[in-house]
Amino acid sequence: RVQATQRGRMARRRKAQEMVNAEKNAKDAQRANAQREAAVTALQAAERGRAARQRMGEVKSAKSAAKSAAMGVRGRMSKTHSAMEAAGAVEEAAQAAAAARVQAVQRGRMARREIEKKRAAKKAEKDAQAQAKAKADAEEMMRGDSVLKAEMERRRAKEEEEAAERARQEEAAAEEAQKRWEENWNGATVEAMHSLERRALREEVAKAGMSVTMGVREERKREEEEGLAALQLARQVLDEKHARILRYGADDDSD
Repeated sequence: RVQATQRGRMARRRKAQEMVNAEKNAKDAQRANAQREAAVTALQAAERGRAARQRMGEVKSAKSAAKSAAMGVRGRMSKTHSAMEAAGAVEEAAQAAAAARVQAVQRGRMARREIEKKRAAKKAEKDAQAQAKAKADAEEMMRGDSVLKAEMERRRAKEEEEAAERARQEEAAAEEAQKRWEENWNGATVEAMHSLERRALREEVAKAGMSVTMGVREERKREEEEGLAALQLARQVLDEKHARILRYGADDDSD
């Protein structure tokens, strides 16, 4: 039964494939027939067109021959007069062409002069603008230098004032401590110890003030060096840009 089922299935598949192939072959045959008929029709149309063109050419040739025969006598009679008129027309055309060439050359020369004048004026304007901008940048840089120096001076004065205030506060605190210590102790030995302690406290206060002052001075010196380095770099860049403008003009776009 299984084999019979398989053979039946295979037979049905073969039959279906044969039907598909037959339908495809029929369509291909119809397409080939249609193409063949279209080609035959095109050839026939081309043949008819060729024959019609040939007949029209023959008719035109006959008309042209008749017209030439009719105008032959008339052409021979006016040949000399036509030649003279043609020579005069050629001379006039040559003179007109020469005059037109001269006028065109003059117009071209004038147009080039106007263009050169406009270019020169535009370049001069650009150079003036570039020089004015460079001058304004230099003035702005100088003003920036002045402002920066003033700010650095103000900051230095403020830091010195703060350091002095801290030193005064530390000295006042040391004196207050010494007073409290004196109130608690009496006697010669206490006085001697007080003198030594006071000297030690003063030395400590002096050392602390010197360390604070040195730290402030080193910080101020470092900030001044950094500010001067930045100013020198900015001034160098501005000088190089101004030199390029003076050397190459406003049209230099290398920057």
